Amino acid sequence: MVDSHVHLQEFIKPEDLAVYLKEIGRQDVTGLLCVSYDIESSRKAVELLKAYEKISETASLHIAAGIHPQYIGDNPDRQIAALSEILNDNKNISAIGEIGLDYRKDMPDRELQKEVFRKQLEMSLDYSLPVSIHSVSACEDTLKILHAYPDAKGIMHGYAYSAEAAKEFIKQGFRLGVGTTLLKPGAKKLPETVKAVPQEYLVTETDLPFSYKPTSIVQAQSVKPDSLPQKKDTLVPEDRNAFECEYFTPDTLTETAELHAKFLSKLVNTIQLINPH
Repeated sequence: MVDSHVHLQEFIKPEDLAVYLKEIGRQDVTGLLCVSYDIESSRKAVELLKAYEKISETASLHIAAGIHPQYIGDNPDRQIAALSEILNDNKNISAIGEIGLDYRKDMPDRELQKEVFRKQLEMSLDYSLPVSIHSVSACEDTLKILHAYPDAKGIMHGYAYSAEAAKEFIKQGFRLGVGTTLLKPGAKKLPETVKAVPQEYLVTETDLPFSYKPTSIVQAQSVKPDSLPQKKDTLVPEDRNAFECEYFTPDTLTETAELHAKFLSKLVNTIQLINPH
């Protein structure tokens, strides 16, 4: 099993990485892509990567550095420059992300989002890296921009659009990230997409710890989206233990790894039930 989108830097410290990867490897997880959303989280991901390069575990770790549309800030050019510096200094970064468009209320100006999205797509081509794309209520504009970058490839994180749109993203060279929505009671659109799309174009993801509190698979499925904390309010402060977070509170590295793996296993099994081919 592979988790194609997890914010590992939010709940695992570099000094705990070896233990965590050993434990999650025992749970049949073979790889993790640690995704970032701003410059600070990108730098933390780099620290995890440096720790990983000194150990040898069954579960592999890859990282993505990037700027989420919610966090483009007042000076995106400075952030783009900082991201470029991170990419130049760390040749083992595997992807750029998460990047994209988010047209929900109270998000940054849409034209500015598009500009930053384009710049990061251009960077992905310059560095020959795939991208992890966050796209919410912006299907048409996301596809339009991607059509202008036919060589850009990667994953549509947290895919939530139609099966028809999925075919367009696949034609563009993208796979679809399947995560928490598939496990929610009453979910309709994503199961329809999973059923219609060949399994080779689907990848599992957890988006932990920003998805929901996985104290158990059953409880996790009962959490309502409007009860979840906002990402900007849920960063773990530097002076707190990595697991003292109100929405992700396992007591040990072992417990965390077990929950993480169970979540992935549930996603894999659900996808196979919906689309056995």
